[in-house]
Amino acid sequence: MLPPAEVQALIVQAKLGESPLKLCVDLHSLVLSTEELHFAFQLAERHRRMLLDGTDLIGVTLARQRDIDAFSLRHWADRPWLRDVARRARQRLDERAR
Repeated sequence: MLPPAEVQALIVQAKLGESPLKLCVDLHSLVLSTEELHFAFQLAERHRRMLLDGTDLIGVTLARQRDIDAFSLRHWADRPWLRDVARRARQRLDERAR
């Protein structure tokens, strides 16, 4: 995000230019630049990392697939009675509806 004054400066520069305004967004140094202007900006580290790595929230999640699988195995081993709760609850509701 940029402060309104900096956004306004970019708008003015874009309107005054004869060709489209070219912006450079440097994710390493967190600077947005044109030929004449340079503005520092803030970005959450998680979002910065995702942009640099070329991934999204799904990709970040899939990168943790081993941890997710290990958790799942532990979870079901520790709580086997939970595995079928939804089916049994639906069965009971269907029986009551009859």
